[in-house]
Amino acid sequence: YNYNVKQIYKEKKMEIGKVCVASWGSYNACNETEATLGVWVDFNDFEELSEIKEHLKNKHGFKIDGIDEELFIIDDDNGLYPYDADLASAWERYEILKDIDINILEILSDSENIRSMDLDELEKIGDNYTFYDGYSFYDYAVEIFNELYLDQIPNNLKGYIDYDAFTRDLSFDCHYIESFDGLLIECA
Repeated sequence: YNYNVKQIYKEKKMEIGKVCVASWGSYNACNETEATLGVWVDFNDFEELSEIKEHLKNKHGFKIDGIDEELFIIDDDNGLYPYDADLASAWERYEILKDIDINILEILSDSENIRSMDLDELEKIGDNYTFYDGYSFYDYAVEIFNELYLDQIPNNLKGYIDYDAFTRDLSFDCHYIESFDGLLIECA
């Protein structure tokens, strides 16, 4: 399956670490506190998971050693974290996400359900996809053709190369997504 997301692609800079954290204890007790309603935090602002818990405790009044010990994710802006994920597994997910090319994540978030991927699938994204900055699928196909076949064609026949046909035929065997920023190819 192939997508052209140029029409639906939003001009954005993805914030992979921004999540809304709440407490199961306060939620179940129906407390009207930030622990129930959730607090937005950005994982990028912290070095360790323990720092987030301290931040929630000291700045937002979470009772980390009491009713608010079970923390979970209630929202994120980009569909990268499972709903109801506990804070520790969300942090582990963030550690994987931050190592993936942001262009790949931005494009995939419009066409794939990253939220439902397990950690093994998520780790493979960087290996399974390649982003070509500023490329269209046509540009990619021409480059592939030239690298693989152009040297084998006599100079007097090079003007007859049908790059459009080659691009079309290559598209049958390739999973790709075009965006304003470039091309995402799923590697075989």
